[in-house]
Amino acid sequence: MGLQPRPKRTTAEFQRDVLLMLSNALLYNSSSHSVYSMAREMHEEAQLALGMLLAAQAHAGLCSAPPRRKRRLEPHAHAHKQRHT
Repeated sequence: MGLQPRPKRTTAEFQRDVLLMLSNALLYNSSSHSVYSMAREMHEEAQLALGMLLAAQAHAGLCSAPPRRKRRLEPHAHAHKQRHT
């Protein structure tokens, strides 16, 4: 029994699945392979286009804004802060 496809309910789900598929193509193909080149180009285009679509939907109130990624502290910066507190 493999994975069963299911309908996408949101643009964010569609974005996640498309970017995952393209990321896997980059991960599992040699950088000299044509699949890798096409996947890299498609990944960049999909990120931009789907990101703009999600932003437009959020602006129109059709969905919530995509969550912002938290910035990580550099390990040495965190250790530096701990020493001075």
